[in-house]
Amino acid sequence: MNRIRTWIKTAPPAWLFALIVCLAAHAHGQKVEPRLNRVIELFQSGKVAAGGLLRGEGLDFIQSFDETQMDFVIFDLEHRPTDLQAVRVLLQGMLDRADIVRRGSLQPRVVPLIRIPANGGERNQNQIKQSLDLGVYGIVVPQMETAEDLEAAISATRYSRSYDADLGMPVGIRGVGPQVAQRYWGLSRSDYFDRAEVWPVKPYGELLLIPMIETRKAVENIEKIVRVKGLSALMIGPGDMQVSFGHTKPYPGGGFPPDVEAAIQKVARAARDARVPFGITAGPNDVEARVRQGFQFLVGGEDTARKLKATGRGQ
Repeated sequence: MNRIRTWIKTAPPAWLFALIVCLAAHAHGQKVEPRLNRVIELFQSGKVAAGGLLRGEGLDFIQSFDETQMDFVIFDLEHRPTDLQAVRVLLQGMLDRADIVRRGSLQPRVVPLIRIPANGGERNQNQIKQSLDLGVYGIVVPQMETAEDLEAAISATRYSRSYDADLGMPVGIRGVGPQVAQRYWGLSRSDYFDRAEVWPVKPYGELLLIPMIETRKAVENIEKIVRVKGLSALMIGPGDMQVSFGHTKPYPGGGFPPDVEAAIQKVARAARDARVPFGITAGPNDVEARVRQGFQFLVGGEDTARKLKATGRGQ
């Protein structure tokens, strides 16, 4: 027994995650399936993920994603007038049937996520529910500032499931209409219900709920935010954070003002202490520094992804 306790304390995180997944699947009478969400797989293996924001690019551009080194893309509905019907079409363009057959895997090479237009405090839960019904693997919520607003977002990602009420997670309010999403994932209805859960509270879940920390108020509340059950990861938005801290002009020499960088590091420490993956927008020149600081995903596009792969920390 002492050897088991020692192993649990010293085992690499990826091994612990694998053990948790197996135990959770056994407890629910499930077999362990290959991971669908590549970003979660990278988190579990200790690698860093890199991706970019999509801001109005067309179908031809989307179809070339498999040729990039990005691990994920975020459809940006916050700053661009893209509607969900257009996103649905673009998602279909990301499917490569020949590649699926060749690799023998339903896991997309580039994981589609959506940044909804509503800020966290607006609690437009319908945007989260409709986005998930398209088949995306995660939701990014801008301007999240309180634990209560985060709980409301998590509720919208989850179906109502009475059997796990004792886990202390927010009660699910997602309505049942998975036809499009299950087809996009390539799963049966029952398998989709099993795996359309937020990770890592549900270790077999394939969904990511990622609030953006980008205001002074959010930084002040970060210790409470990182302890909300159902949180998957944090994304720091330094551009908005600069404005929130009163900086409206570019900082001389690049980088961020000292008080903003200090706030970024405060959020990073809180996430690290709570064992929550955390990321940030970053250009190629920022990659090595942010990787050293423990950031687990970087949002900056193809150049950032290439630089990350060159460091050996990507996949």
